[in-house]
Amino acid sequence: MDVETYFKDMYYNIWQSHDIGRFDEFYAKDFHETIMTSDDSKQPVQLQMNYDELKAQTIWQKDNYKDTTIEYKKIIAGEGSHISVCFYSTSTYIPTGDLHHRCVSGIWHINNNHQIDHVCAVVTPFYPK
Repeated sequence: MDVETYFKDMYYNIWQSHDIGRFDEFYAKDFHETIMTSDDSKQPVQLQMNYDELKAQTIWQKDNYKDTTIEYKKIIAGEGSHISVCFYSTSTYIPTGDLHHRCVSGIWHINNNHQIDHVCAVVTPFYPK
């Protein structure tokens, strides 16, 4: 499997909302995720999501964000079935028109069915000054 092509295809279709109907192609039913990020007060928060929560998040994102861009810094195929990825992303938040920026660094695990079943990531939002 070409992990770079796989990851870019997943991000384009799911997180840039070009074809969220392909969600089940990329994500396993036993999916779970841990994200370290910060809240609006810039306080650290740990989020956990399962398959259903992540699927709902893709729909929410499609309804609330547009023009999502991505700039890949590094995609590395790790030992076994892991992909390490670091990227920057920007989206327009539809309700306010504000740009939301984020830096993401994480590890995605791909199961034997070529689906993502676990993610552990750090998401650093960039706040406007």
